[in-house]
Amino acid sequence: MSRIIKLNEANKPKTKIHKSKLFKGQKTAEEVHREYGMRGRCTLCGGAPVIMVRMLALIEDIKKESMPYWVAICQSAISNGHVDDRGNVNVPYINTTYGKMVRISQALACGPHRKDLEVTAARAPSWVLVEIDRGPGASAPIVQVKA
Repeated sequence: MSRIIKLNEANKPKTKIHKSKLFKGQKTAEEVHREYGMRGRCTLCGGAPVIMVRMLALIEDIKKESMPYWVAICQSAISNGHVDDRGNVNVPYINTTYGKMVRISQALACGPHRKDLEVTAARAPSWVLVEIDRGPGASAPIVQVKA
């Protein structure tokens, strides 16, 4: 019996967000995250977002796996003015521990369309890194404390 209690205590999240610290108790952590963390609306219906999915890929993997897609990324960079004086195309990238990555897409979904977005993200090719941001939840519970 004591072993089960120790396991349950070990699985408890260590980070707690106190409601009193968020705009003097006026907003919950979810509301703050929706307003500032996920800027935009649901991709399908325009509702308030609860989940954000970003798809990233290594530049080398895009060139190796899908050259037409790399050409489309370069054309997009040219149309957005990412060209230097010599005519070289500067594709915006993100430095990660894996190497230089390019953001392929970003989508937001409201509560009713959340599952649709997760299913679509699960169908991404194996060379694409899918990043899912669900905001604060079970990993960072909200605790209301006395003021």
